Amino acid sequence: NFFQQNLEFHDSLVIQRSPECGRYAVAKRPLVKGEILYKELPYCTVLLRHCWPYFCYHCLAPLALATKPQPQSVCCNDCGIRFCDADCCRRASDYHRFECADLDLIESTGIGHLAYRILLTACSSLSPSGASQWLAGAPVPRCFPADYSAVDGLCDNAEHHQLDDVAKYRQ
Repeated sequence: NFFQQNLEFHDSLVIQRSPECGRYAVAKRPLVKGEILYKELPYCTVLLRHCWPYFCYHCLAPLALATKPQPQSVCCNDCGIRFCDADCCRRASDYHRFECADLDLIESTGIGHLAYRILLTACSSLSPSGASQWLAGAPVPRCFPADYSAVDGLCDNAEHHQLDDVAKYRQ
C-alpha cells in the first residue's frame, strides 16, 4: 500500500477514501492536543513570492541560517532567486531552468505555479529530456515516477475554492 510505504502514520490513525472527501484519516482513539499524527514529504513545493528574499528557493531553509558558502548567496543572476548553497542551486536546476525566464508570470497564477512545478517534476524524472519534450509540445506521458501517485490520487475540492480562484484557474 502506497500510504503505508511512504508516510509515517501514528498507530492511532486509519486511512480511508471516499468519492466525496478523497483520502482522509480517522482516529481510532481520542487524540491528545499536540500529538504528531503523521509525517509526509511533499511531492514538490513552491516558495511564495514574499518569502523569496528570506528562504532558500529549493530546500526552504531560512537564509539567515545559511553558512555555506555564504549567507544569502544569489545563485541565479537572471531572476535573483536565492539558494542557501551551491548544492541547492544545482538540485533546483531541474525545474528552475524552465521557470526562470517567466517566473513573474508563472508566480502570478497562484496555485498554477505549483501545478507547473508538479508537471516539471514528473516529466523531468522520466528522462533527462522529459521536461524539455513536454515544454516543446510533446504529449504528456502516461506513466510517472512512483511518487507521483500521491499527487495523482488527490481530489480537487473545487466546490470549496473561492470564486475568483475558480475563474482564474479555469481560463
